Amino acid sequence: STRYSPYFTLQPHPVMRVGDCPSCRAPVEFKPGAGKIKVCEYCHTVVLRGEFKLETLGKVADLVDTQSPLKLMLSGQYSGNTFTIIGRIQKSHGTGTWDEWCLSFDDGRTAWLSESEGEWNLMFPLEGIGVPAADQLRPLSSFSLRDRTFVVEEVGTAHTVTAEGQLPDFNREHVYADATGPKGAFCSLDYADGGSGEAFVGARVTIAQLGF
Repeated sequence: STRYSPYFTLQPHPVMRVGDCPSCRAPVEFKPGAGKIKVCEYCHTVVLRGEFKLETLGKVADLVDTQSPLKLMLSGQYSGNTFTIIGRIQKSHGTGTWDEWCLSFDDGRTAWLSESEGEWNLMFPLEGIGVPAADQLRPLSSFSLRDRTFVVEEVGTAHTVTAEGQLPDFNREHVYADATGPKGAFCSLDYADGGSGEAFVGARVTIAQLGF
């Protein structure tokens, strides 16, 4: 049965689809399975889809013009699987800003495409594994994930400058470590809110390979 909430229209499963922004009351729509965070298009409030109501996580600034060729809702194809860009986060480590695009694949997977200084890295979350502690990582140190060895290239702290669209999560700040592996493999380890860390693994790609 469908339960009533003054904030949303609930669907039979019950999956929340449409509600009002807690800040400006503008309509906020969540696409099924595409993430629990949505940035309001009208007032830039970061909206969290709770179980029975929408909650605010504060506001974000206007987007920085990074002259990216990409935009929300642009579709592409990778390894025979179609995807759509549903979200974007702009991050900074103090000396530069870069874009990370959230991709929703038609087969249900979510991936991240990072864009920085002309390089593109497509990464998928690697779940159910342990990652090294953040304080153990240094440039040129190494670690292993599922029998694959990665060498750390960079360790730093990323600050979220702004965001748009729909996202699986949202953190104002997190420690990260970028590393490379054999045959062009790329890995990013993210440590947010004092957590144990998440691994995202993929490879460097070109725009042509993404089939936009």
